[in-house]
Amino acid sequence: MRKLNQDEKQKILILTASTGHGHNAAANSLKRELESNGYEVIKEEPFKEMGTSVDAFMADGYKLLATKMPKLYGTLYKLTNYDTKSTKVSRVFYKFVAKVVLELCEEYRPALIISTHPLLVGGV
Repeated sequence: MRKLNQDEKQKILILTASTGHGHNAAANSLKRELESNGYEVIKEEPFKEMGTSVDAFMADGYKLLATKMPKLYGTLYKLTNYDTKSTKVSRVFYKFVAKVVLELCEEYRPALIISTHPLLVGGV
């Protein structure tokens, strides 16, 4: 990766979620590496922007499913490999996520957007 000089500094928006630790770990690693190469990096969690109840549902729901109902979690995880944009629930969910993501894009005007969580960009 080529380092940017100060005149070239560009913004990168990283979208992540606190569902487990992997998404944030990946986001933090990308942020460190990109910043060390001269990029301005903003890391945001759109589920948190959607409100505490949505964020809690996503984070706590993940923990509950992964630890107490691993078979159900596995089934739901596999379902995400298929196009679910056509379901009513998905359309409503993506509508709200898209609104938050678009607001973040308007606020920061990034040159590049990276998402470490697939549900944050599925409807955009």
